Amino acid sequence: MSHFLAPHGKFSRPFRFKCASAVLTGKWQIITEPFDIKRQKCPRVTMAVAANDVGVRGVLGSMGNKNVNEHLLILAFFCLGGLGFCGLEAPDGQLSGWFDIGEGSFSDSRLGIRYIPTFSWEHERDAGGKWDLEVALNAQSWGRLDDTFSNSDVKLYRGWLRYSSPKLEVRAGLQKLEFGPATLLRSLRWFDRIDPRDPLKLTEGVEGLLGRVHLKNNASFWLWGLKGEDEAKGLESVASEDDSLEIGGRFQHSIGEGELAYTYHHRREAPESGPREEQRYALDGKWDLVAGLWFEAVVSRRADVTGELNTQHFLTLGADYTLPLGNGLHVVAENLWLGLAESPLASGRDTNYSALALDTSSGLLNRFFAVFSYDWERQGLSTYLSWARVYDKWSFYLNAYDNPRTTQATMTSGETFGRGKGVQILVVFNH
Repeated sequence: MSHFLAPHGKFSRPFRFKCASAVLTGKWQIITEPFDIKRQKCPRVTMAVAANDVGVRGVLGSMGNKNVNEHLLILAFFCLGGLGFCGLEAPDGQLSGWFDIGEGSFSDSRLGIRYIPTFSWEHERDAGGKWDLEVALNAQSWGRLDDTFSNSDVKLYRGWLRYSSPKLEVRAGLQKLEFGPATLLRSLRWFDRIDPRDPLKLTEGVEGLLGRVHLKNNASFWLWGLKGEDEAKGLESVASEDDSLEIGGRFQHSIGEGELAYTYHHRREAPESGPREEQRYALDGKWDLVAGLWFEAVVSRRADVTGELNTQHFLTLGADYTLPLGNGLHVVAENLWLGLAESPLASGRDTNYSALALDTSSGLLNRFFAVFSYDWERQGLSTYLSWARVYDKWSFYLNAYDNPRTTQATMTSGETFGRGKGVQILVVFNH
């Protein structure tokens, strides 16, 4: 383990898989380059697998390179997936297709298909620890009805290696990183762009190293280092400096009937005026009383730039309760206050967003879900209604939405659903 956590070096482990009369032997290998502390550049992490005399080498997490050859990723994935014939489980996968009918002409309707195959591997250790690996691709094609599947894209969706024990977890690679109790209007949506209305909850991952230490009384300490990207993530309006190092941590612990957590994150932004530092401080908590109650409070402070509003304040207040109607009607309500000012104590611009979610079921297969969100400044209302019929492997969704046409008026308006009114049919197959 000490080699794996070293600033640079090589970690390797042999493997042996038996398939009928054939035996496949080889070695997993992780190579890390030194960290350039002066330039604050992220180290390159290369994961490779070699089998006997024929090597299959794929860069699953390349923190120093942005562009990865899609064909090599596909080849590496199916070579890894082929190990399922040698004693490993076959890759899991999710196949989905959608048909989106908007307010325009019928030929402007959008059609798409996506497949996310996922390969998983794990190895138990006698000391109580475990190694596991996950690699997933996101292959999709979409377009308008009169120009079907005119757009295609294949990229790495997840690619991480993890060591875990009852008290420690370390995960390196392309991974999802999210936390906080809010579900609709999330002040702590720092590293993902999950749309709460999306039945699939899809989001891009972040490249980096995450460590978690589990303490007594359900307390835990998180520490992460991420690779800066030139595309904004989460609630960011300005992207990070490409290949820069982002660092942060989180400590959460029990308090009474709930939990309290403190979070910090530091990064370098890359606006047109030049790089500048950003520091985020957050406090969040949740309590399960007669109703569930939670809050998320964030202060984001940028380096002083003359004439700009350098401080952002986020405050989410939320509650949920299940009403005894039918099979139970679960109600979630949240409000987000967002403020901009020149300093943490100065007055500035502010606005409010409110959201209400309702979900219930009918029988064992039918589910109903609705989300209403409102932008108090622009007076924009978004409405989302969904009916789902869910089987073991198949799921069918009929979704209807009505979003403001001129602006993204709520924090839940992401890329999943377009502006204006529309109806979406979504079919999902999991294996």
